[in-house]
Amino acid sequence: MMNFISKKFLGVMAALALFAVPALAEVGVGVDAVSRYVWRGTSVGSGVALQPSVDYTLSAGEGLFAEGSTTVGLWGSYSLVNGVNDEINIVLTQDLGVATLSVTDYYFPLAAGTGVGNSFFEFADDGGHAIEVGASVDVANASLFLGRFVSGATKDDTYAELTYPLSDDFSLVLGVGDGALATGGDFALVNAGLAVTGDSGYGASFTVNPDAETAFFVVSKSW
Repeated sequence: MMNFISKKFLGVMAALALFAVPALAEVGVGVDAVSRYVWRGTSVGSGVALQPSVDYTLSAGEGLFAEGSTTVGLWGSYSLVNGVNDEINIVLTQDLGVATLSVTDYYFPLAAGTGVGNSFFEFADDGGHAIEVGASVDVANASLFLGRFVSGATKDDTYAELTYPLSDDFSLVLGVGDGALATGGDFALVNAGLAVTGDSGYGASFTVNPDAETAFFVVSKSW
């Protein structure tokens, strides 16, 4: 049975889809190819993955609040090697001026332990969905994100990330997390990396996870 937060989240998504479409606000479609999907210092699957995305943005006055834009997005990751970790995310973000709030539904169609996949409409904590509530703020040149899972197998896990641009195309990323992200479950530095954006949509990142004592070098291409 869906919990209260899950019902409210899907309700907001449905309302925006039904009533916001005539506004014909900004729509963005893209796809990334990555040599490996690394999320918050942890490898998700192995090999090359394709990651499509669609964003629908309502400008200030047309979204959920009078001030600030509202964006509904779909994002996916599909491994070309093994689809057991394939992922579909529904993301709602609201710009409040001083901060940006987000609610993300991470859905894993073939989550571990199910064998035959998960129903999209099953929101139990042992199902294929996990919902995270987050907020991001800009401080000077840096950006700070804080997120906490409120349902799913990772319920009560927390992650915080600082992104600091060293130049127009070079950034430093530092992230701490607990729960499933940390080897001992307690808060630890799990994501320390450098990311560069090249010409024509090419990019690369070098990530070190001090907690797991591992590192990843990933190259990407965006369209």
